[in-house]
Amino acid sequence: MLTISKVKALKGMHPYHIPLKCVIASALPPKTYTKDGVHKEMQQLVLCDNTGYLKANAFDTAKKDVLKEGATVILKNFISKPDAVIITSRTSVFKAPSLKVDQEIIDQAVVYLRPPTPPPADISIIKSSPVKTIHTVEGKIIQDECPRQVAFKDTSLDIRTIVIQNKKDNIKVSLWKEFVKEEIKTGDFVVAKNLVVSEYQKEKQLSTTSRTKIQKTSPPEEQLSVTVLAFDEEENTFNLLCQIDGDTLLTYNCSTAVVTSLIREPCDEDEPSDEDPLHERLLYHLPGIAQVKIQNTTVVGVTKPLMKVE
Repeated sequence: MLTISKVKALKGMHPYHIPLKCVIASALPPKTYTKDGVHKEMQQLVLCDNTGYLKANAFDTAKKDVLKEGATVILKNFISKPDAVIITSRTSVFKAPSLKVDQEIIDQAVVYLRPPTPPPADISIIKSSPVKTIHTVEGKIIQDECPRQVAFKDTSLDIRTIVIQNKKDNIKVSLWKEFVKEEIKTGDFVVAKNLVVSEYQKEKQLSTTSRTKIQKTSPPEEQLSVTVLAFDEEENTFNLLCQIDGDTLLTYNCSTAVVTSLIREPCDEDEPSDEDPLHERLLYHLPGIAQVKIQNTTVVGVTKPLMKVE
């Protein structure tokens, strides 16, 4: 009987009649692929015993009812490669009595096939990461291209490119296959998990994988120092023209309650009092610097009220 360690020690590709007894530590759902214009299925597994663990690719998905997580099986007539076991239609899969495997090895095997989802990373870090690194990114969609088809081997694939912005940086994300139909659009805030780093024309990008999940999320709350230059008053709403980082001009909206929080208590005789109209009191403090909490394009809170500057 072969062991995982003996299979891993083999070099090259070999068909084996000697059986291998192992536990299926983890199994992913079958996924489709195209070869010679024919749609086929393949299932990824990870096998283990007390000598180690090894990935397996099952190209005969008719055996998926036997190849279940936690099952102990004996494989015969499989193909051994340096980095995986190949299960074909000629491979025999037998149910076998339970094989006891150290939990530490099982845990390592599961993580090998199902790596934990990385937390969101700054785009600058993603752009400096090696190709094929897995990342999670969150931010605002600032560009959304129309879906198109690209040639791939002997077929064509659907692709849609979006651009996600986080703080001052942005990155292209290629949505492949079923992800082309994601119900997201320009202006949405999203978190996209388990994307892989790729490179095109010396530019780092991200692409979807079989493990990718894209979810809409609420805009993050940021604390900024802004110089309020001017405003426009609408019914129960103010639009503030703000200068950020010395040169960037942006417009934020806010409620009358937030504007009230922006204004300091009167301390000069010439300063409008609480009884004066709110727009007059605000105008007196402009231009002024304030610390505010911003969510998307809305001022939702005030940390430090306006300090008038000359």
